[in-house]
Amino acid sequence: MANNTMQPIEYTLTRTSRKNVNITVKNDGVIHVSAPKRVALADINKIVLSKREWILNAQKNIKSKKIIKNDVLLRNNASVYLYGTARKLLIVPCMKNFVAINGNTIVFYVKEEYSNDQKYKSSFFNKSLKIELMKDINKFANKYLKLLNLSLNEIELRAMKTRWGTCIPAKKKILFNSKLVHCPYEAIEYVVLHEIAHLVHPNHSKAFYALIEQYMPDWKERKNLLQDYLIK
Repeated sequence: MANNTMQPIEYTLTRTSRKNVNITVKNDGVIHVSAPKRVALADINKIVLSKREWILNAQKNIKSKKIIKNDVLLRNNASVYLYGTARKLLIVPCMKNFVAINGNTIVFYVKEEYSNDQKYKSSFFNKSLKIELMKDINKFANKYLKLLNLSLNEIELRAMKTRWGTCIPAKKKILFNSKLVHCPYEAIEYVVLHEIAHLVHPNHSKAFYALIEQYMPDWKERKNLLQDYLIK
């Protein structure tokens, strides 16, 4: 642990065979430091302290992000981010399950006998959101596949911890993070175009970004919208 008179900085240390000391602030705010075995602990502390301002700013930035997770406690007045907007959840016992969006309210009609069953409610609720998200992804995908004269074999939604999407050009398959449903429409459309562009350029070259900019001039602004969200 490194500290000064103002505020201590705690970190976890991993010894490696690499030549440099690396400092990483994880999504949970925990500081991870990897350092060569030959570097003394006192020297590591000095390096961490020298990065104090950067570390604290990184932690502050993480705290300001909107946390996206699918294990929200589904109860009345719970807040759920949907398409970039925090909406209140209203649970209504009913004869059958149904999810409806009414302005800034999500009305979740659930079978009365399961109204207090969190596992059951979570399963149906998340399936409903995935259905809505897939509609939007298919709409955007069809738009850009047509513009680029491309085709896909498969689109799949999957809960991912670090990526919004990933393309497998050899299989003409794209995986999208099911948690995209919590992000703004503009950001979702950017992710779709980003992954489709990988069918042409399976890298992040200048040509890749030039292709994206050709069809989405404001892609940088859309990409930045994703920086406000933290996947959990």
